Amino acid sequence: MSIVRDPAGRRLAVPEVEPPAADIAALRAFLDRHERVFVLTGAGCSTESGIPDYRGLDGEWKRQRPIEYQPFVRDPVMRARYWARSLIGWRSFGRAEPNDAHRALAEAERRGLVGLLVTQNVDGLHQAAGSRRVVDLHGRLDRVACLACRQTTGRAGWQQHLSTLNRDWVGLDAPVAPDGDADLDGLDFSTFVVPACPRCGGVVKAQPDDEGVSESDETEEGGGAAGEGSVAARQQEQDEGAGYGEQRESGEGGEVHRATPQSKKMTSPTRARPMYRR
Repeated sequence: MSIVRDPAGRRLAVPEVEPPAADIAALRAFLDRHERVFVLTGAGCSTESGIPDYRGLDGEWKRQRPIEYQPFVRDPVMRARYWARSLIGWRSFGRAEPNDAHRALAEAERRGLVGLLVTQNVDGLHQAAGSRRVVDLHGRLDRVACLACRQTTGRAGWQQHLSTLNRDWVGLDAPVAPDGDADLDGLDFSTFVVPACPRCGGVVKAQPDDEGVSESDETEEGGGAAGEGSVAARQQEQDEGAGYGEQRESGEGGEVHRATPQSKKMTSPTRARPMYRR
């Protein structure tokens, strides 16, 4: 085991796995045979950045399965639980920085070797390292979007709005979980206030599954890792507010939903799926 620290400074044990020499040779030979490659990454790519993963070396689940989409949309208390855990987890998750794996893939793209990178991760660390041709398969936590009107904004304004409405929760602390929430349980989540979309009153969640390639604006063509830094620091610079900042200043804005069964129901897709899959 090697010990790394999560972005909040907690110790995190990461198994030391040395890839077999034959596998390394096979990968090198594969890359030599192809001018451009497609890359798929998962949670293991970000563990050295202090973000834990869901499964062990043998594929067993190490924690509870992530919340599924339909319960999030239909159940106000489940939605409150999600955002309460996310409020605490983002303080650490948002400070994560790219590691050598992210930087190596960004450099490979800069040299023309990587034609497209698809990631199952929601941390935005590939873009932070300088990768430009990225598909975020399960969305990203540094953006939030309304499921009804699709208005999208940066996480910083939403995080501040959550904190303002839930001051009693802000002082809580818990270890960060793989998808940016915190292992916060055993509390009455019905008291957590979840704000609605300031534009239409709809349900807001972390940015939904990507619909295409994200062309990063943070690096010039061939600029390598010029945009590197923590996700939260970059998001603070880009956050448009989209109503959340105006609400903090004027006290006006969208309707506030409390986690009660009477909260407004939203039209949602019929297919059941985890919000984040591993």
